[in-house]
Amino acid sequence: MAVQWTEDEAMRKEVSQNLMYAVMHISKKLLHADQLSDQFAMPMSSIQLIFALANGEQTVSQLADYLAIHKPNVAPIVNQLEDTGFVARRTSTADRRKTYVHLLPKGEELCQQIQDAICNNLFAGDESMAKSEVKNLNKALAIINKQMKS
Repeated sequence: MAVQWTEDEAMRKEVSQNLMYAVMHISKKLLHADQLSDQFAMPMSSIQLIFALANGEQTVSQLADYLAIHKPNVAPIVNQLEDTGFVARRTSTADRRKTYVHLLPKGEELCQQIQDAICNNLFAGDESMAKSEVKNLNKALAIINKQMKS
């Protein structure tokens, strides 16, 4: 059951405004999604899928959940990454209905390069974040991610 916040209307309003602003701007201002996409010559959906596989193989259904897209939309992304040698598929021996996707060494290397680029964007230029700000951001993101998984 959702917690009712009736006593603090100002907090409710501020949270909703901050959340909406973050949703609209985090990809562009912090992640520099357009820049990453150009730098690595691939759409963000491919970059996101590579990140989803950074901690090990996943089923197509798990990837769809991670990317928050419908399962049929995962196949074209996997196909493109497979064609370029970044990922491979394997069919489960226990359940042939399940297809697992995993990073190949070339994909692992690309994932590391993308992680480096993201960190460099956070610490470079006029809009760079101080180390303490990045630590606070990381703590806040961990809390948000935990809520998203529950």
